[in-house]
Amino acid sequence: MSSLRVFSIKEAELINAIGNAMIPEGGNPPYRFEDLVLDFEVDRFFSYAHRDIRMAIKLFLKLVEYAPVFTKFKKFTSLSEKERQELLEKWEKSKIPLKRQIVIALKGFIMLTYYNRKVVQEKIGFRFKCNG
Repeated sequence: MSSLRVFSIKEAELINAIGNAMIPEGGNPPYRFEDLVLDFEVDRFFSYAHRDIRMAIKLFLKLVEYAPVFTKFKKFTSLSEKERQELLEKWEKSKIPLKRQIVIALKGFIMLTYYNRKVVQEKIGFRFKCNG
């Protein structure tokens, strides 16, 4: 297995927690984010990004991790799956633009890496064939 280039192990665990909250178990396709080892894909994706983008994403991750401490007295990674989903949904609908932007940014790259997996594409019936 390759090593992480951009994120720390803790940040990769947080990415998995966020990904699992955004793609709940038992859905269609039935694969959990962490089961597809997508934290390494996200890391690879951001290894090509400008350092300012990488810094912004790392800051977003820290905000998501520590924001629940002020209301639930737990870090995001210590919350139950349901609590994680509720927090992200609340942020996505928040009147505070930064919260919405954070969720949109995280959701974008999480969904991009998830639906980029061939096994997921096959499960949802996506067949890409170039007729050229």
